[in-house]
Amino acid sequence: MKTFIKVQVIGENDNAPMFERSPVTGVLTVKTALDREGKERYRFTVRAGDRGTPHKETITAVVVTVLDRNDNHPCFINKDLTFFVPENFPGFGEIGVLSVTDVDSGRNSRVALSIFNGSDSFVVDGGKGSSTARMHLDREKQGSYFLWIEAVDGGEPSLSCVTIVMFLLIEVNENPPEGLFPQSNQSYMLVLPTTAPGTSIAEV
Repeated sequence: MKTFIKVQVIGENDNAPMFERSPVTGVLTVKTALDREGKERYRFTVRAGDRGTPHKETITAVVVTVLDRNDNHPCFINKDLTFFVPENFPGFGEIGVLSVTDVDSGRNSRVALSIFNGSDSFVVDGGKGSSTARMHLDREKQGSYFLWIEAVDGGEPSLSCVTIVMFLLIEVNENPPEGLFPQSNQSYMLVLPTTAPGTSIAEV
């Protein structure tokens, strides 16, 4: 004797039905594209019953987990990546941290940083994102630096983004004023008695 099974949804926690179930075979199909970043897990309850006498049925919970796909580019959190650095900053001192986010999960969200255009003056830690100077920075020699920083995730294929980071050196009062005239405490000038008031006689 052939047995007929009917599958019926008796409880669903989602606002909109994302899945379609065959009442006879119980095959579960997706009605629309799923986005893990929007919703990662769906839960609902189904009941399966036969047409026998007496009637028999069972109830079970169904959980659908959406797997991640590398479909989101990494993104720098701060839009204005400008660091103000006092001149004579010590070599290999940490200047700042470049923060990057990727809404994917697992290896797809692991981001590595690198200097895209190369630099002899700065180093960026690929994992932590911290930036350091390779040498002492002198504003009198160069007042600003521009670096292209690339962020690449660990997906296959990988996705990336590039941004510009600017380092501006701040003037430090490190040079005392130097007297050019008079040349010593014993320097003097002769001023004629007939010199009119307000006449410029020297520039110190």
